[in-house]
Amino acid sequence: MKKLLLLLSTLLIAVTETSFGNQPDMEKIPQNANWVAHVNIETFRSSEVGSFVLKEILKLPQMKQKLNGLKIGFGVDIDQLGFVTAYGSGAKNEGVIFAKGGFNTKQLEGFASLNEKVEIKTVKGQKIYSSPKVAFSPLGPDSMIAATKEELLKAGLNARLGNNKKQKNNPILDRLNELVKKPIATITAQIPKVRKMEKPLKSISPTEQAIMEKLDWAGFALGESGASIQIACVMNTEDIKTAEHMENILRGVSSLLSLSTEIEPLFQNDPKLNKIIPHIKTSVSRKSQIVGMQLEMDTAFLLEMIEQEMAKKRKVKENSSIQE
Repeated sequence: MKKLLLLLSTLLIAVTETSFGNQPDMEKIPQNANWVAHVNIETFRSSEVGSFVLKEILKLPQMKQKLNGLKIGFGVDIDQLGFVTAYGSGAKNEGVIFAKGGFNTKQLEGFASLNEKVEIKTVKGQKIYSSPKVAFSPLGPDSMIAATKEELLKAGLNARLGNNKKQKNNPILDRLNELVKKPIATITAQIPKVRKMEKPLKSISPTEQAIMEKLDWAGFALGESGASIQIACVMNTEDIKTAEHMENILRGVSSLLSLSTEIEPLFQNDPKLNKIIPHIKTSVSRKSQIVGMQLEMDTAFLLEMIEQEMAKKRKVKENSSIQE
């Protein structure tokens, strides 16, 4: 349970540190992709939290100059960024990104052409720019697709052009969008394939292993509604019986969180987490085999946290600038 709450707090703060359609176009993602992440930067920018975060980021020393340099040198304008979709098969350091809005692809092509390590070729009418660690292809005046290697880029291009097998229906994506009406970020992963990754990111406990063996897809969505930040975490289980058990487990977690604010702090050694917990409202729901937990936090409280964290970052940046 502590890991679940740590993940929650990390994700909340991550949104404040990242300038990353409401959902990914699954028909244009290869069939072998077992994780998909989608960030609607336009929605983030127009949200109360996003607007506040971007203003705070611009207060960082030399940030305006850096962003202006990014626009002039690489043709990337953060004020025009639309959305980003990323996916992969689980292999380490491998992935594909499709980005729409905020990119001057002609300018990017010009910059890449000046690099002698970049190889330029045309495949099925699409221009590809490849280097040892990354490859990209322009798809329009303000959109592009990039990958960690050329083979992945070609597969991604085939998917976008409809020349390969499409991604199967994702059973939890629609559910996430029911729970979070205007998601800023959505992440889904096919658990059995993730478990078979060559080098898992970390070891898991026997309890976590037992739970994961009963799951098919799992996902997360974050959005803003009214004066609240909404988070939904959902799991698609192998059958109804398993779904009922998972629902009971999550209801127990929800009850324990409520009790911890009335009896004593749940995590004595984690004051930041203990500060967050009283401001989180939880609810649990089940729709057939899909079980989910919804979390809600007052936007004003989150903005206060963000302001404190950004003030710390500015102080660190200012101190480092003085030492230089």
